[in-house]
Amino acid sequence: MAIIGLLSAVVLVGLRSASQKARDSKRKADIKQLMNALEMYYNANGDYPAPGGASHPSNGWSNSADGSWDTLQTKVQEFMSTLPKDPKNETGGWAGDGKYNYIYFSDAGYGCPDRRWYLIVYKLENPDMASPGVYACDGTFFNYSGTITIGINGVL
Repeated sequence: MAIIGLLSAVVLVGLRSASQKARDSKRKADIKQLMNALEMYYNANGDYPAPGGASHPSNGWSNSADGSWDTLQTKVQEFMSTLPKDPKNETGGWAGDGKYNYIYFSDAGYGCPDRRWYLIVYKLENPDMASPGVYACDGTFFNYSGTITIGINGVL
C-alpha cells in the first residue's frame, strides 16, 4: 500500500508540473500574439490603443479578467479576432497582486506626445526568464515584482 501511495504521489507531482509548464508556454505564446497585434495596430494608427476600465489595478488599465478586456478587443479586432486570456484568468486582482491574468497599459503621459509605448504584465507559475521591464518616454521604469513586465520601450 505504501509503495502504491508513494508512486501515486510522484505521478501527481509530475502531472502538476507538466500542467504548469503547459500553461506557462501558453502564456508566452499569448503575449507574443498580443504584442504582434499591438504592433499592427500601431502601424495602422500611429499609436497604441488606449486601455481603460479595469477594476484592477485601476481603471486606467485593461485586465483580461474583467470587461475592460472586451473593450480593448473591440479596438484591436481588425488585427486579432480574439484577445487571449490567461489560462487561469483569476478575478479580484491583477498579476501584481499574485493573480493570473493579463494586464495592458499605455499612456500619452510619461513624456510621450501620444501612446507610443505600452506594457503588459503577467505572471508565470514557474518563472524561467527575467522580467525585462519597460521604460516610458521620460525614462520612468516599470517592472512589477513577481511578474513579467514586457512591452515597447517608449524612450524618445
